Amino acid sequence: MLVTVDQNNAHLYSNNDSHNIHGIRFLQVIFHLHLCFTELSLFGEIPLSRTCQEAGIPPNYCICRTLKALNPNNTNVTEAVNATLSHINNLLKDHQKICEQLSLRKIAQAQYTVGKEGKREYHDYVVGFEAEPGGGMFEATVRHFVQSDYRVQGTVTRVNLYGNTSVCIQDDLLRNYCYCRHQQALNTG
Repeated sequence: MLVTVDQNNAHLYSNNDSHNIHGIRFLQVIFHLHLCFTELSLFGEIPLSRTCQEAGIPPNYCICRTLKALNPNNTNVTEAVNATLSHINNLLKDHQKICEQLSLRKIAQAQYTVGKEGKREYHDYVVGFEAEPGGGMFEATVRHFVQSDYRVQGTVTRVNLYGNTSVCIQDDLLRNYCYCRHQQALNTG
């Protein structure tokens, strides 16, 4: 068993795998629970070829991929950032009376990697940008299949503090994105 644990040290595992140690799989069997788990036992062999998707790790947190730098002015980068801003503004659409619509101020960085889903090739773009109003800095992973649209993968991460600019909204996720309209009035008045 210790040899297997030592071998797994160089393999991909996630926090989900520790559930098996704590007996969740056992409880699942005993109580006939149908839970969706992607974990493997850390005491059993974890395949060297295991992917982030198989381990239940979202693309924006997967460190196994090799990213290549891109010019922030690249058309695909612009499309990925615009898709991210559309995604954020769509999340805020029910709060338009209190939250400003965000737009692009500046693209800070961009990287990409190429992957396959079945037989279809895709590009994952990791983009970092600043939005206005408010100067929110965001990072997102956006997937693009050839001749298809750009789709945000996982959660868009706010990488700087929002301070008091989101006090008008109580939702913990949306607080990362909302720039309260009353802030805009204070800054222009």
